[in-house]
Amino acid sequence: PPEHLYGSERRRLRQGLDSLESQGAQSLIIDVRNNPGGLLNAAAEIAGHFVPKGKVVVSTAGRYKDKDQRFLSDGDGSWKKPMVIMINEGSASASEILAGALQDYGLAVVVGTRSFGKGSVQNIIPLSDGSSLRLTIAKYLTPKGRSLHGQGIEPDLVVEEQPYGKVVTDLMDADSFAQFWKDYLVEHPGFTFKDDKPRHAINVSESSWKVLKPESKQDIVLKDFADWLERHNKVLSVDQLREEHDPLVSQLEVALARRNGGDDAARVAALANDPQVKAALGALKVTEIFRARKH
Repeated sequence: PPEHLYGSERRRLRQGLDSLESQGAQSLIIDVRNNPGGLLNAAAEIAGHFVPKGKVVVSTAGRYKDKDQRFLSDGDGSWKKPMVIMINEGSASASEILAGALQDYGLAVVVGTRSFGKGSVQNIIPLSDGSSLRLTIAKYLTPKGRSLHGQGIEPDLVVEEQPYGKVVTDLMDADSFAQFWKDYLVEHPGFTFKDDKPRHAINVSESSWKVLKPESKQDIVLKDFADWLERHNKVLSVDQLREEHDPLVSQLEVALARRNGGDDAARVAALANDPQVKAALGALKVTEIFRARKH
């Protein structure tokens, strides 16, 4: 893209960060999971909002040292608050460059799973038959000299993604969650997963608690969902309900959010149940505590 588009993206990110701070944001999560990367210049510019000016964002190392390059931050590194960057095996190239720079300078806690490891500099040589040859001439290095290619970025906090078994994926493919809500809300209009009334603690014995322990709305709806599936010739066993409890509840919440608020609301609901996002929020809390102690 033309050079002026880089500046446009930089301004958009700056405006976004300024908007967050004006709303009182005290921390930041950058999610580059399943981001295959993009232009090196764009990654360097994004890093410039966090990495101090003049610091190396990424460098290249090849056979001929005189051809090696260093890409420096030309931003102001103005964001100083706690930060997490989330990665997974789908994070590659420019997203790995950003994660590696933030990790090396201690600017962000990296959460998720090891990234893809795509960090090679290639020349494309056209051939006479119309095909082309990709020739690797160098590798990208993080500020501390770690090679990205074939290695990837190892998270500071390894958290696996929530797995969806065949039971849940089959139900998703059949659009069962959305169809359930279409029927369920006829009999339960205005249903929400939020508690109707605030809960107050009461003193009971352990034996009494086993009898008095209330069922959550999630568990009640999950039972109703299982009954609905059975009426539609799909039976979930007790073992399947137990093993797939969290993914089933998560998809029920996402489907209800989508019905009520569209795709944006569904994304918010999905993130709220995402174990990696929960770990990222926990990491931010720890970071904030340590920073507060330093000051």
